[in-house]
This record gives sequence, structure tokens and C-alpha cells, in this order.
Amino acid sequence: MREDQGNQHQQHLPAATFDWQKFIWRETTSPKLKIFLWRLCRGALPLGANLRSRGINTPGLCPHCNEDETALHLFLLCPFAAQVWERAPYVTQSNFSDAETFHDAFLLISTMVSLPPTGVSTCLTSWLLWNIWTARNLLVFENRQIPVTTVVSKACSSGREWLQAQVPTSTQLRPALLEFEIPPTLMDVTLCNSDAAWSSANHRAGLGWCFTDLQSTVIQEQSRALAHISSPLVAEALVMREAMLEAKRLSLTKVWFQTDSWELAKAIFSKSYPVELFGVLMDIEILSSSFIFCFISFVGREYNVAADSLAKAALSCSSPALY
Repeated sequence: MREDQGNQHQQHLPAATFDWQKFIWRETTSPKLKIFLWRLCRGALPLGANLRSRGINTPGLCPHCNEDETALHLFLLCPFAAQVWERAPYVTQSNFSDAETFHDAFLLISTMVSLPPTGVSTCLTSWLLWNIWTARNLLVFENRQIPVTTVVSKACSSGREWLQAQVPTSTQLRPALLEFEIPPTLMDVTLCNSDAAWSSANHRAGLGWCFTDLQSTVIQEQSRALAHISSPLVAEALVMREAMLEAKRLSLTKVWFQTDSWELAKAIFSKSYPVELFGVLMDIEILSSSFIFCFISFVGREYNVAADSLAKAALSCSSPALY
């Protein structure tokens, strides 16, 4: 009976019904918590019901109340979780007993509005869910019971601290999507063009990037080959990350990165990261803060010839590195 309940709770709504971008990838929360939310909604957390559904022989009981440990129960319906949600600073509360899946729960949670003065203007939910999870793990693995008030206060303080750390400095430029003229105040900027060549036959990629000054004098050219690359867009993202890492190694402080991949530039500008690019694009976002000025823009292929040649030459390399 208990196993049937667990399997019932693991049935997900069709992917087309659940808005992954809205509820997971576009949430204003830390990258770690986005991955956590994604695993939660995919039934990938090592909860009792999830483990049994994968053939693992385990009682799979909630450590707080010994009920069947499903995602809905642990995070929303367990008396411990219910107290967390009751004490959380929301204007109104939702009746989670109406939710049949965690996808349904996210629709209910999205209507809940945080009360001031928590300092967490958006996505307090992700921090609450994370702290319920960490409280569960401390109880399971260390036999430490965390009070409900501590879970709520820790969620609020962690979310507030993370949001405060995301405030951009006045010297940091926001990445841009379209082509722009170099402003007079940035005449000492270094240009970096990057490109990738990809083979659908063997899933190999060649990466190439070139650093120049505004007079088109080459500062450095580099390339490398990689194996096991799933798509040309992944290759374009990887070469952008490699170029940023190299710029950082060269101690460049003002860099204008240019790509001829409109799809990549659009993803970076909109912060709408596809799942296959999420990790690489988060690396790019973090690396961009290493520079005094960091600009990312789209450039036509006719202006990206050098990087394109380097990428194609690297693709013909006989021994690509593994990615």
C-alpha cells in the first residue's frame, strides 16, 4: 500500500504542461538551488518513494513522522513541513493537500506573496524547500533535530544574503545581445572573437578564439579540439568559456567578447539558460564578474573569420581532448 502511494506521487504532469523556465530556471535564486528544484521536480532526490521506485529495498519513511516519504509529504504535508509553511512570512497560505504532484504544488506556491521585511523580494520558496531538505538530512544522518523556527529564519537569512551579493557594481557592464559601437570611454578595451566548428558525424568540436586590440592587431590566437560534444550550441558556449578563462589568465581587465552564434548571445542576454547549457552559462556569468568591463555581443560571421578559421583547423585535429 505504501509503495503504491509513493509511485502515485511520482507521476508527473507532461513536460509541456509544467513551465520549467518560469518555475525553475528563471527563478531569482542561486544556481545550486535551481539544480535542487530541478531534481525535486524530476523525482531525482533520494527520497524513500523515489528509491523504492528504482528497485531499492528501503522502508523509506519520513524521519519526522514515519509516514511514507514522498516529495509532497516531506516538503509540504508532513507536520514538520506544515509548521514551516505556517511560520513562513507569506501574506496568504496555500492548501497543499489539493496538489497531486509537485508540479501542482509549484503552481500553488507561485501565488504566495512574501511579507516585508524579510529582505527576500523573490523566490523565498526555494530557500524554504532547501532548508527543509537540509533539516531532513541532518536528522537522518546525524540524528540532529532542527527547530522549525531555525529552518524559517535560516531560509530568510540565506536568501537575503544571496540577493544582496548579486547587486552589480557600477563598473560592471551588463552583457548585451546586439552589435554596438565602442564608446569613447572604452578605447583601451580588448576584443575577443570566438567560434566553434562541430561535426555531427563524430560529435567532435573545434574551438577557436582570438584577442585583438581596436586597431585589429592580434594579441593572441588559440584553439583546441574536444570530443563528445552534444551540439553546436554547446560548442559555442564552451569556446566562450575558454576565451573568458584565457582572458582572466592574461590579466585582461576590459574585454569585449563577440560570438556569431545568435542563439548563444540571446541565451546569455535573456538569462534563459537551456538545460544543456546551464552549467557552462553559469560559469560564463560568474567569470564575467572577474573583469572591470565585460561585454558580450553578437557579431556577423563576416567579422568572425579569424576565429572561424581557428575552430575549423582545430576540428581537423587528430586527437581531441575529452569533455
